Amino acid sequence: MSLAGHPYDCPCVMCDPCQARWRQENRKILDALEYKEEEKKMKTTISTYTDDGRVFEYDIEVYRYPDWTDEIHASVLGSKGREHAAAIIAGGYRHNDGAEFEHYPPHRILKVKVTPAPSTKYPDRVRGT
Repeated sequence: MSLAGHPYDCPCVMCDPCQARWRQENRKILDALEYKEEEKKMKTTISTYTDDGRVFEYDIEVYRYPDWTDEIHASVLGSKGREHAAAIIAGGYRHNDGAEFEHYPPHRILKVKVTPAPSTKYPDRVRGT
């Protein structure tokens, strides 16, 4: 077999004719693997509220695996969100924006918010007194 004078299994591996031939023969596999980048990840946002009125936020991501259900993805993402929130509450918050590093001890943290909320079997209710 040859394509533009190159055999398909020629040693040039990266030449354009051989790559084009390989892509043409494996189009279905490539299409299945090349889904949109935003569909590959699920993310949650961790927001840390401090006593000086600032809110620090960052995102954590979990890759979407094709053989996992949405419930499994949500469970893994919820677990990661809970772990991050518990670590911030227990050890404080470390802010590092590349220019400066600040550590807020636990007593300066007012609340930690995870959005979207992790799934739970025991949702609570809020009421005033």
